[in-house]
Amino acid sequence: MYKVKMKYFLSILLIFSQPALSQQAFDRYYTFSTWTYGFQAIELPGVGYFIIGLNDSLSYDTNWQPSHSYWQGLVVKLDYNGDTLKTFQLGNGDTMYSHLYGGNSDDVFRTGFVTDDGNILVGGETQSYGADNFYDYDIWLLKLTPDLDTIWTKRFSIPDTSFSLNFSYGKKTKSGGFFFPGIQKYHGGLEQFQLTVFDSSGNLVFHKALMSQLYGFIEGGTETVNNGFIVVGSVYNNIMNSDLSPIVINTDSLGEVIWYQILPYSGDMHIADDIIQTQNENYVYVWGSVSQLPGSGTKVWLEHATEIDINGNEIWTKDYGYSFDHLRRIKLLPNGNFMMSGWYSDTMSFNRQAILIICDSSGSVLWSRTFSGSPSAYIICMDGNFTSDGGFILTGETTCCNYDPHLGQTTSLWVLKTDSLGLFTSVINLPHPDLRFSSLGDPYPNPTCENVTVSTIIPPTTESASLLLFDFLGRQLKQIKLSIGLNNSFVTLSGLPKGEYTIALSIDGFNAGTKKIIKQ
Repeated sequence: MYKVKMKYFLSILLIFSQPALSQQAFDRYYTFSTWTYGFQAIELPGVGYFIIGLNDSLSYDTNWQPSHSYWQGLVVKLDYNGDTLKTFQLGNGDTMYSHLYGGNSDDVFRTGFVTDDGNILVGGETQSYGADNFYDYDIWLLKLTPDLDTIWTKRFSIPDTSFSLNFSYGKKTKSGGFFFPGIQKYHGGLEQFQLTVFDSSGNLVFHKALMSQLYGFIEGGTETVNNGFIVVGSVYNNIMNSDLSPIVINTDSLGEVIWYQILPYSGDMHIADDIIQTQNENYVYVWGSVSQLPGSGTKVWLEHATEIDINGNEIWTKDYGYSFDHLRRIKLLPNGNFMMSGWYSDTMSFNRQAILIICDSSGSVLWSRTFSGSPSAYIICMDGNFTSDGGFILTGETTCCNYDPHLGQTTSLWVLKTDSLGLFTSVINLPHPDLRFSSLGDPYPNPTCENVTVSTIIPPTTESASLLLFDFLGRQLKQIKLSIGLNNSFVTLSGLPKGEYTIALSIDGFNAGTKKIIKQ
């Protein structure tokens, strides 16, 4: 059991019109007594959230020692409070596989999205349904109703070839179909870039192994303005010592390569993770280069985002600090800004945390937030998304929550939903602060020319409280720490332009109220 601590308070992102306090926000784990992962979080507006992932339990020998992994695809449907409505699990149904190859058939859900007809499309890889050998994985498609009843199941296979989405995920095409980037591997060979496109009925449009002269993997992709694709990942320079370079590949609508760029980084694990198309019809991708931590002999990743045009010309590159782990996903927000999410290990404490960064359209950080628990929590964030109420949802796994005598320390599915401030209102198995005993008074004078005074009451059980000032772009400008009891805080707007500002009260990471300030 752990309690999420807030390291950075977040600013307001006014994507939708609902006020922040009306938004549902929660931090939950879901224990299946296995290793359980959430790879992607999606929402069907008005219905709830769907977490796509897997359960990786083990089978045992006669001495109760773990033998083979036992992967099953997993979809968990949650309501807007984070309560489980239904769980769908599928996999390991191929007894012939066990007979032929002496192991369990592994089946994984990696990705999912809402289809144009309001259902759920889930994709991943499977060894059931007639694998060719012990290493063979086929692309696996399922279409489910919002109640997680199966509409159809399909797979795509090439003999003696394994497919995997790896840590990439699929996206919808403009025509209502969907595409899956990832890797394919011929029996006994090295990993190759692969791109597979299906129509809305799950019928194959094309499959391409991209650039057979190179070896590597694709982590993310997006459709282009001319119905082609740009995908990103890493190319193997030397597979024996994990020497990787980031790569960007542009194809036409049939998967024929138009151009590619290998970034000039080598000698270590340099990786490109994900890419989006922007509202100005350019493209932004996130990537990490291994760097020497200043003042230390430790190697870490320096995280970046780069905007390019359709021809691959660089427009800008921004850096986002050092970490032992990765920014995994980038998503375009409805207002043209974008969010980045992943997992993060502080270079001082080494405590693994989830991270959420909100940037404007030029890549400048509006706010950044990390979510962590006790050192044993070990949160890994695999995906983040914005939600219809203007907030954000993250998913992955945490080791905080369960122990099995035969499996040891297993992991649980982790889901965190914030409001548009990046704050939450409930935590795992712990009571939230009693906000009935808190108070945020009206700023005075308001409107104002320079300064305001804000009165607050902070409950005696509070661990930390602050007033946060944001501009109309959602950029955090000030943080004023508060003490228990009555506070009369002087907030200066001197030097700031005329306009509307927001003051927010944060108590132990919870949203305790917001007020508007007008500077004349």
